[in-house]
Amino acid sequence: MDEIVKHYVDNLNTNGFKPLEIIAFEPAPNEQDYNNQYIFRYFIRKRNEQNGLIYEVKKDMFDLSNQNKLYIGVRIQWKIYGDKMETEELNKKSVAYGKHTISNLDTYINNYIKFWKG
Repeated sequence: MDEIVKHYVDNLNTNGFKPLEIIAFEPAPNEQDYNNQYIFRYFIRKRNEQNGLIYEVKKDMFDLSNQNKLYIGVRIQWKIYGDKMETEELNKKSVAYGKHTISNLDTYINNYIKFWKG
């Protein structure tokens, strides 16, 4: 019986279902980003955990997570320069858009002027 179990485990197809070693990231906008007035922010969460932990990650980790069926992710445009009230409103809309994919995104983001410079 042990040989059958070993054979099954050795040949189990887990392609696309392996947990990632997630490396959290916080953007650090540079002068070019402020000249562009926007950055993109990337968030991932385990697909089957509706209220699970959300991670902000770099683009390459985001791309990797999109190839893994255990995770869902969303990229949002984040305004970082300009009128403060406009920035806050646009970033709230970006989070609302992101909630279509990661329903609890607004529990992770609560500072809508993060990185803002006026």
